[in-house]
Amino acid sequence: MQLHHDVARFATVLKKLALLLTANGAGFWADHVETCRQAIENSDVWGVRRFQGLYGGMGSLNDLVLRRDGSPLLHENDELHALLSEAWVLANELARSEL
Repeated sequence: MQLHHDVARFATVLKKLALLLTANGAGFWADHVETCRQAIENSDVWGVRRFQGLYGGMGSLNDLVLRRDGSPLLHENDELHALLSEAWVLANELARSEL
């Protein structure tokens, strides 16, 4: 079954996000994002809600700063925050359409 365009786009952004996180030593967050992506690809709205739940409070996904040898990774953090922003917008759009 083919996913709706918006759902497929969200899943693609989550996949890119998980790959970036994995490549930069943030496996904990990559696993959570990947779990959300798998739910999304199964047309399970839980994945949207779970992704939204990764935000908020101290130490949440949106607080993450990728580092190597104690120094922030500038390019990778720019990419991270661009993907997080896009994913957040898509998740909110999908959540609103479910209500």
